[in-house]
Amino acid sequence: MKIKTLEFSIGGYFDTNYRIKILHEQLDYQVDDSSPLGPPKPYVVNLEESALSLFTSELERLEVLSWEKEYFNPGVCDGTQWDLEYNIDGKRGKKFGSNAYPGQPEWDISFSPTFIDFLRALNSLIGEEKGFSSSYSGYTS
Repeated sequence: MKIKTLEFSIGGYFDTNYRIKILHEQLDYQVDDSSPLGPPKPYVVNLEESALSLFTSELERLEVLSWEKEYFNPGVCDGTQWDLEYNIDGKRGKKFGSNAYPGQPEWDISFSPTFIDFLRALNSLIGEEKGFSSSYSGYTS
């Protein structure tokens, strides 16, 4: 599995918003917590081939390319939205969720085990000190 590009964002109106972009062997990462101190600070991580290989193995295990195009909970107006766009092995796709996640019934707004494993895999690339907050909506490391 070869990643040409992968872009992921997650957040909500009152939550911290995260944006991650992988382009070949480089990861750009941004956290926006609407701080009065100014715009979010971007991080750049040069990815080791071994780390990228572990990450792609996890994407395969989680069957990310087979996720539905949309996960939507009609009972919640605000909350957490996420977006995943990719070009992997020449396959392009886009997945979206609004208070719903792969492997979870649409009425259940908690992160599914599959989605938590996906966040953990991303976190391993970002680095735990800069990664998703353990207090972030349903995700715990």
